Amino acid sequence: MTIEHPPQTKHHYLIDTNVLAWLYEQSPLAINFATAPDHQLYIDAVIHNEFLAWGVSIQATQQVTDRYTIQLLAAANDEVLTKILNTTGRAPTTPQRMNDLRIIASAKQHHLIFVTGDLHALKTAIVAGVNVLPAFFAVDVSDQTRQVFYTKANRILHKE
Repeated sequence: MTIEHPPQTKHHYLIDTNVLAWLYEQSPLAINFATAPDHQLYIDAVIHNEFLAWGVSIQATQQVTDRYTIQLLAAANDEVLTKILNTTGRAPTTPQRMNDLRIIASAKQHHLIFVTGDLHALKTAIVAGVNVLPAFFAVDVSDQTRQVFYTKANRILHKE
């Protein structure tokens, strides 16, 4: 008798700019995450533009997205962004925070899990009703620093 296995379900992730940067820097932790067979990664136009603004060339950005099969999505529409603004009750205080809201809106609009190493963005995404995955893939930090990040992220996730 042959046992049929259901097709493996992929997890679809919108990775934040910091995760894309860790892939660019070839962090082994980020690479392990990106190359997991059940992971499909995405960035939106906001993340793409932020990455370019950090001084990474278009060619280098394309190499990273090609290497890890990262798909580029359009940014969220204004209607979804407005809902996120209303839900979070947070007026952006800086252009960076506005970008965070736009990225979170993209995750919401495209029904993606938002992966970030930014605790502020993580908290905002949770308030907005977006599924999140905290990730701290930096290699140039101590285990203690990494543990502090995950402790704080768990407190945010569990509203302690």
